[in-house]
Amino acid sequence: MTLLTVTLPLGCTEVKIVRPEDGTEMLVQLPVIEQSSTEDPSFTPEVLDRFERYRRYDRKSPAPDVAEFLVRDLGFEVEVPPSKASSELRFIYTGSKRSATLWLNSAGLFSIAKDQFNFAMMLGGAVPKAENRIMFPFESSDPREIAKTFVSWANGEEGA
Repeated sequence: MTLLTVTLPLGCTEVKIVRPEDGTEMLVQLPVIEQSSTEDPSFTPEVLDRFERYRRYDRKSPAPDVAEFLVRDLGFEVEVPPSKASSELRFIYTGSKRSATLWLNSAGLFSIAKDQFNFAMMLGGAVPKAENRIMFPFESSDPREIAKTFVSWANGEEGA
Protein backbone atom coordinates (compact mmCIF):
# COMPACT_ATOMS: atom_id res chain seq x y z
CA MET A 1 0.00 0.00 0.00
CA THR A 2 1.28 3.45 -0.91
CA LEU A 3 0.12 6.64 0.80
CA LEU A 4 -0.05 9.89 -1.15
CA THR A 5 -0.52 13.16 0.75
CA VAL A 6 -1.95 16.09 -1.20
CA THR A 7 -2.49 19.63 0.07
CA LEU A 8 -5.55 21.05 -1.62
CA PRO A 9 -5.89 24.71 -2.59
CA LEU A 10 -8.13 26.90 -0.45
CA GLY A 11 -11.79 26.44 -1.24
CA CYS A 12 -11.38 23.04 -2.92
CA THR A 13 -14.33 20.84 -1.95
CA GLU A 14 -14.11 18.02 -4.53
CA VAL A 15 -11.27 15.76 -5.57
CA LYS A 16 -11.36 13.15 -8.32
CA ILE A 17 -9.00 10.24 -7.75
CA VAL A 18 -8.12 8.05 -10.72
CA ARG A 19 -6.19 4.80 -10.33
CA PRO A 20 -3.89 4.50 -13.39
CA GLU A 21 -3.82 0.70 -13.35
CA ASP A 22 -7.46 0.25 -14.28
CA GLY A 23 -8.93 3.76 -14.64
CA THR A 24 -11.14 3.40 -11.57
CA GLU A 25 -12.40 6.82 -10.52
CA MET A 26 -13.58 8.03 -7.14
CA LEU A 27 -15.01 11.46 -6.37
CA VAL A 28 -14.34 12.66 -2.83
CA GLN A 29 -16.47 15.54 -1.58
CA LEU A 30 -15.17 17.52 1.36
CA PRO A 31 -17.23 19.80 3.60
CA VAL A 32 -16.86 23.54 3.19
CA ILE A 33 -14.86 24.91 6.10
CA GLU A 34 -16.18 28.20 7.39
CA GLN A 35 -13.36 30.42 8.57
CA SER A 36 -13.84 32.67 11.54
CA SER A 37 -13.95 36.38 10.85
CA THR A 38 -10.52 36.82 12.46
CA GLU A 39 -8.95 34.46 9.91
CA ASP A 40 -10.89 35.49 6.81
CA PRO A 41 -9.42 38.41 4.89
CA SER A 42 -12.93 39.06 3.46
CA PHE A 43 -12.00 39.55 -0.16
CA THR A 44 -14.44 41.48 -2.32
CA PRO A 45 -16.29 39.66 -5.10
CA GLU A 46 -14.04 41.45 -7.64
CA VAL A 47 -10.91 40.06 -5.98
CA LEU A 48 -12.43 36.57 -5.80
CA ASP A 49 -13.25 36.88 -9.51
CA ARG A 50 -9.55 37.54 -10.23
CA PHE A 51 -8.67 34.40 -8.27
CA GLU A 52 -11.00 32.41 -10.52
CA ARG A 53 -9.34 33.94 -13.60
CA TYR A 54 -5.93 32.88 -12.24
CA ARG A 55 -7.16 29.33 -11.66
CA ARG A 56 -8.64 29.13 -15.17
CA TYR A 57 -5.35 30.32 -16.67
CA ASP A 58 -3.08 28.19 -14.45
CA ARG A 59 -4.69 25.75 -12.03
CA LYS A 60 -1.39 25.38 -10.16
CA SER A 61 -0.81 29.11 -9.67
CA PRO A 62 -0.18 29.97 -6.01
CA ALA A 63 -1.54 33.50 -6.59
CA PRO A 64 -4.72 33.14 -4.46
CA ASP A 65 -2.74 31.68 -1.54
CA VAL A 66 -0.08 34.39 -1.88
CA ALA A 67 -2.82 37.06 -1.89
CA GLU A 68 -4.27 35.67 1.31
CA PHE A 69 -0.80 35.66 2.92
CA LEU A 70 -0.17 39.29 1.91
CA VAL A 71 -3.46 40.46 3.39
CA ARG A 72 -3.87 38.23 6.43
CA ASP A 73 -0.28 37.76 7.56
CA LEU A 74 1.48 40.92 6.40
CA GLY A 75 -1.26 43.55 6.51
CA PHE A 76 -1.37 44.57 2.84
CA GLU A 77 -4.55 46.17 1.49
CA VAL A 78 -5.75 44.70 -1.81
CA GLU A 79 -7.31 46.65 -4.67
CA VAL A 80 -8.68 45.71 -8.05
CA PRO A 81 -7.27 48.19 -10.59
CA PRO A 82 -9.90 50.11 -12.54
CA SER A 83 -8.90 48.57 -15.89
CA LYS A 84 -11.21 45.66 -16.68
CA ALA A 85 -8.60 44.31 -19.09
CA SER A 86 -6.04 43.86 -16.33
CA SER A 87 -5.79 40.51 -14.59
CA GLU A 88 -3.59 41.92 -11.85
CA LEU A 89 -4.34 42.84 -8.27
CA ARG A 90 -2.60 45.71 -6.46
CA PHE A 91 -1.38 45.27 -2.88
CA ILE A 92 -0.39 48.27 -0.78
CA TYR A 93 1.47 48.16 2.52
CA THR A 94 1.78 51.37 4.50
CA GLY A 95 4.95 51.15 6.54
CA SER A 96 6.39 53.48 9.15
CA LYS A 97 8.80 55.05 6.60
CA ARG A 98 7.09 54.61 3.23
CA SER A 99 4.51 52.60 1.34
CA ALA A 100 5.27 49.49 -0.69
CA THR A 101 3.12 48.50 -3.64
CA LEU A 102 3.18 45.05 -5.21
CA TRP A 103 1.14 43.68 -8.08
CA LEU A 104 0.09 40.06 -8.47
CA ASN A 105 -1.08 37.89 -11.34
CA SER A 106 -1.08 34.15 -11.98
CA ALA A 107 2.65 34.17 -12.85
CA GLY A 108 4.19 36.15 -10.00
CA LEU A 109 4.63 39.31 -7.97
CA PHE A 110 5.64 42.60 -9.58
CA SER A 111 7.09 45.87 -8.41
CA ILE A 112 6.34 48.72 -10.81
CA ALA A 113 6.76 51.80 -8.62
CA LYS A 114 9.64 54.02 -9.72
CA ASP A 115 10.74 54.66 -6.12
CA GLN A 116 10.98 50.88 -5.49
CA PHE A 117 13.01 50.08 -8.61
CA ASN A 118 16.55 50.11 -7.14
CA PHE A 119 15.45 48.19 -4.06
CA ALA A 120 13.52 45.61 -6.10
CA MET A 121 16.45 45.03 -8.46
CA MET A 122 18.69 44.05 -5.51
CA LEU A 123 16.41 41.17 -4.48
CA GLY A 124 17.01 37.59 -5.50
CA GLY A 125 14.81 36.40 -8.33
CA ALA A 126 14.23 39.90 -9.74
CA VAL A 127 13.56 39.85 -13.48
CA PRO A 128 13.48 43.28 -15.19
CA LYS A 129 10.61 43.64 -17.65
CA ALA A 130 9.40 46.99 -19.00
CA GLU A 131 10.39 50.39 -17.60
CA ASN A 132 10.44 50.20 -13.77
CA ARG A 133 8.63 46.82 -13.89
CA ILE A 134 10.38 44.08 -11.95
CA MET A 135 8.89 40.59 -11.89
CA PHE A 136 9.39 37.95 -9.22
CA PRO A 137 8.16 34.78 -10.97
CA PHE A 138 6.56 32.15 -8.76
CA GLU A 139 8.68 29.46 -10.42
CA SER A 140 12.01 31.05 -9.43
CA SER A 141 11.36 33.15 -6.33
CA ASP A 142 9.53 32.84 -3.02
CA PRO A 143 6.70 35.39 -3.12
CA ARG A 144 6.21 35.30 0.65
CA GLU A 145 9.86 36.14 1.32
CA ILE A 146 9.83 38.86 -1.36
CA ALA A 147 6.74 40.42 0.24
CA LYS A 148 8.27 40.22 3.74
CA THR A 149 11.35 42.02 2.42
CA PHE A 150 9.18 44.80 0.97
CA VAL A 151 7.44 45.16 4.35
CA SER A 152 10.83 45.52 6.05
CA TRP A 153 11.86 48.09 3.43
CA ALA A 154 8.62 50.06 3.98
CA ASN A 155 9.32 50.10 7.70
CA GLY A 156 12.91 51.30 7.15
CA GLU A 157 14.46 48.24 8.77
CA GLU A 158 18.18 47.65 8.44
CA GLY A 159 19.26 45.27 5.71
CA ALA A 160 16.16 45.91 3.62
